[in-house]
Amino acid sequence: MRLPAAAADVVGFHEQGRPGLRAANGLSGWAGCGRRGDRAGARNGKLGEATLCAELTVVQSGRAVAVSISAEKGVAKANVQSALAVEGHGLEGDAHAGAWHRQVSLLALESIAKMIDKGAEVGPGSFAENITTEGVDFSQVQVGDQVRVGEAVLEVTQLGKECHDRCAIFQQVGDCVMPREGVFARVLRGARIRVGDRVEIARRTADITTA
Repeated sequence: MRLPAAAADVVGFHEQGRPGLRAANGLSGWAGCGRRGDRAGARNGKLGEATLCAELTVVQSGRAVAVSISAEKGVAKANVQSALAVEGHGLEGDAHAGAWHRQVSLLALESIAKMIDKGAEVGPGSFAENITTEGVDFSQVQVGDQVRVGEAVLEVTQLGKECHDRCAIFQQVGDCVMPREGVFARVLRGARIRVGDRVEIARRTADITTA
């Protein structure tokens, strides 16, 4: 069962390699619960009849080695030390931010290394990705997984993309890794994302209803 899009609070998760449920105040930053019941009552400051929550398991971790933004689409993004992830929008100042499902893009440094081995003169941001990671295997990520970068929480919405126009990188070496190995996400919880932030991938393992 999918949770409401407005899910915000958290009841619990399983830490990587450590089974067991943890309480909300032990898991700051994840998004996993939504109120269920009288919506009108909720608008009036009253709690609904029950809370539907997701139990999440951290399945991978790594770090952000670059954060990049651009003022227009179709160009490489410039590396910055940090950028503000805005809930339901994307990275502040980035051309790809907006009310759609591909607000933030991620690519592994390991994927970029494959292109360097093929002779491409590229680096973090060259593929127009917003967040370049190290230590995360995006081939194992699923749509619906949550990605925590520092205190920001993203939800994976798309794996790869169609490349209609051959980019400059493809023109260089006859290949481009972004359509195959790039990951796209929307922002569930906003926060400033910084170079060096820890990156964690969490997957829904159960839905829990509490009174």
